[in-house]
Amino acid sequence: APVAVCDVITALILGQTVLAGMLKAAQTGRGCFLETAMFEAMASVGMNQHLNGHAFQPPVGDLVYARTGSPHRRPVATRDGWIIHAVYNFTHWTKFLKAVGREDVLTGPMMTDRYAAAAHVGELYRLLAEEILPARSTAEWLALFAELDIPAAPCTELAGLESDPHLAQVGLFRDYEHPSQGLCRETRTPVESRDVETAPDRHPPELGEHGEEILREAGVSAGEIADLTARGVLRGVAPEAA
Repeated sequence: APVAVCDVITALILGQTVLAGMLKAAQTGRGCFLETAMFEAMASVGMNQHLNGHAFQPPVGDLVYARTGSPHRRPVATRDGWIIHAVYNFTHWTKFLKAVGREDVLTGPMMTDRYAAAAHVGELYRLLAEEILPARSTAEWLALFAELDIPAAPCTELAGLESDPHLAQVGLFRDYEHPSQGLCRETRTPVESRDVETAPDRHPPELGEHGEEILREAGVSAGEIADLTARGVLRGVAPEAA
């Protein structure tokens, strides 16, 4: 995933932590110290899923959750593209294998019950990736998955997201006029709110654009701000001069 995952996940954890601290402060009238380290946050996220047999001491099994650790649990090639599927529980596997005519697998040792399916989930994922899904088009598979009520979606490259029908319908991308850079595009906050007044985000500021505003909020007098500006300490940027 070509994204700064550690930065984003750590920030989300810290944001939740701060909200919890604010709730405590509102209830008790006392603040508290909160700290989130990136390394600890990401180790926690990874090991939360993959502690596996080491959740017992002494360990009763290996690290890594077999289902998500399978090399075949990832986007899979179809006849004309790529798809991501969530054939996940025993009911899913039963319905899917029956629908694609794989009675040999359905009646075999890997599908005797849900425990057998869980134990052989890596091999089941391999069958889908190498033997089954490449035989039909993405559209054909999506239609079948919808019919079977199994979650699935086409894999979309970055270039396809801006024209994605769902994202267009919900208005995830917003075009706006930047005061100095012209027409720009951004993603809105991906949260729907009701009974809460919201507004678009501010544009990315020019260097020093909010300096005077910040100083006023901090209690600096108008005279002091004027002096800082005159001496070049505070830089205000007019949009037309940027």
